[in-house]
Amino acid sequence: MTTPINTISKCNKYLRESYTVAMYVDFYKEMRVRAESPEEAAELAENRIRARQTSLYSSGYSLGDVEVLDVKETDQ
Repeated sequence: MTTPINTISKCNKYLRESYTVAMYVDFYKEMRVRAESPEEAAELAENRIRARQTSLYSSGYSLGDVEVLDVKETDQ
C-alpha cells in the first residue's frame, strides 16, 4: 500500500500564506524526424520543440535548455 501524496496544506485555509516556488522540472521526449543526417535531425527536433512552446507557457512552464542525448536511424 502506498502512502498518499500530500498536495494540499493541512493548515486551516484562512491561516495559509501564498508562496511562489521556482523549480527545474526535467522530462524526456523522443521524436521521429526525417532528415538528411543525424546532425540535421537533432537540429530539426530541437527547432520543433522550441516552436511548440505555447502549451508549455500556458501551463506555467518556460523551456530552457534542450540537450540532445542520442540520434538513431530508424527503418521509416
